[in-house]
Amino acid sequence: MEWWFILGILSGLFNGLAYTVSKKALSKMSPALASIGFTLFSLPYFVFMLLWSGWAVTDFTFWWSTILAAVVNVGGFLLLMKALKIGNISQVIPFLSFTPLFLLVVSNLMLGEFPNSSGLLGVVIIVGGAYIVQLDKEGGFLGPFKSIMKSKATKLVLATAFLYSITSTLSKVAILNSNPMTFLIVYQGLAGLILIPLMQKSEQKVEEFRSHIKPLALMGLLEALTLICQMIAVSTGLVSYIVSLKRTSAIWSVVLGYFIFREKNIKLRLIGASLMIIGIVLISQG
Repeated sequence: MEWWFILGILSGLFNGLAYTVSKKALSKMSPALASIGFTLFSLPYFVFMLLWSGWAVTDFTFWWSTILAAVVNVGGFLLLMKALKIGNISQVIPFLSFTPLFLLVVSNLMLGEFPNSSGLLGVVIIVGGAYIVQLDKEGGFLGPFKSIMKSKATKLVLATAFLYSITSTLSKVAILNSNPMTFLIVYQGLAGLILIPLMQKSEQKVEEFRSHIKPLALMGLLEALTLICQMIAVSTGLVSYIVSLKRTSAIWSVVLGYFIFREKNIKLRLIGASLMIIGIVLISQG
């Protein structure tokens, strides 16, 4: 078994665990504070990895794309944390699989990229998977569509997926003009700095911040492990494969949602999440 495959799977596992920790912590903290756990608390690990990779020479293109990506990413983080706070993790996280779908449109507009028939089939399968994730025995055929329209959490995570498609495109531009670790340090650092004043506006006092150090530190560690595994895997394997493996976080989130939060409809949501990952694989090959 190739190392890039193992690291890709680990990236998905750590990502799913990070979302699970944040879901549990969000019962006692604001979305802004939880987002800081993913950004500022992951920075020390990236600084350490930078000693291994070295600081890349940067240019104007790197800076404008990274700054814009960080600003958009803050919006995505806040929306995702709000979705996790009010929704079931087994329903929320699978909808991040819509990011590659939105990416087809965004990358076409920004980079001139367009998918082939395999990618378009992937879009159809992702939508089908989303339908199954929302399927309820009592809701009937139109139940999932009504659920998506009524569910605030689903709307928030779909907005997050759209914003992440923009940050993915901008991140690609930035990394092409630097290296992954240089980008991650600047990107996460800027996002964290933007979030600090938002945390103060949401009346998170210093005492409350200190009382949540442990879950914040754990979120930062898991986020760092997610991205470090992803970056190392990318250095030896195909990017499209690694990104698809990372999205197995949807399956991990469904499983963890069942065992930790006792969420229902586990079988249907597992099937739906698995279909969405298959759709991602097809898009990545397109």
